[in-house]
Amino acid sequence: EPKPSGSPTQKLNEVGLARLCFYSKDIWADHAELKADGVEILSEPTRLEFANGSSAFAFCFRDPDGTLLELIGFEN
Repeated sequence: EPKPSGSPTQKLNEVGLARLCFYSKDIWADHAELKADGVEILSEPTRLEFANGSSAFAFCFRDPDGTLLELIGFEN
């Protein structure tokens, strides 16, 4: 109580908390599992390159309430 009201952020570029990011040990397996479960996935894992020379793969998806979530998996 009280029951939730309103709606989650709809776009990744909105002001405020746009999404919550979680670390993945196997981003490809997690992506495949979420996709197989019918989760709304917004992109395939995309490679990110950082200034320090490291890189990662990440993708965003929506939870059952429509909240934007992200998984990131760093490369060795």
